[in-house]
Amino acid sequence: MDELKELLIRSFDETLLPGEAEKLEKALLHSEELRREKKELEDMRRLLSEFSPSFDSDFSQSVLEKTAHIDEATDTGLYPLFKRFALGAVAAIVLLLVSVYFTDGTISTDAVLGLTDLTSDNLLLALSTF
Repeated sequence: MDELKELLIRSFDETLLPGEAEKLEKALLHSEELRREKKELEDMRRLLSEFSPSFDSDFSQSVLEKTAHIDEATDTGLYPLFKRFALGAVAAIVLLLVSVYFTDGTISTDAVLGLTDLTSDNLLLALSTF
C-alpha cells in the first residue's frame, strides 16, 4: 500500500511510466481508501494553490517603530544586572592583580599562577597529587 501511495503522490507532479500508471489505475478502481486519499490530496493541493501569504498594510511601520525603541528596552530586564556583574568581575580581577603585585613584587604569569616559589621538588610533589 505504501508503494501505491507513493505512486499516487508522484502522479500529481510527474508523468508516471506506463506500467506504474496502469498499476495505480487498477488500485484506484479496487480501493476505496486510495480513492479517498486521492480526493484529500486534490483538495489540499487546491487549497494550498489558492493561499497567498501577505502582511498587514501597517506591518513595516510597526516594525520601524519597535526598532526605534530598542534603546529603551535594553535599560530594563537583565541588561542592568549584567552590567553590574561585569563591573564586579573586573573589580575582582584588578584586586587580584594588585594583591599578586604586593606579595611577589611583580605581575608576571608565574606570579599570577603562583609558580614563583615553586622548586623542582615542590613541582614533583604537586604533580604527584593529580
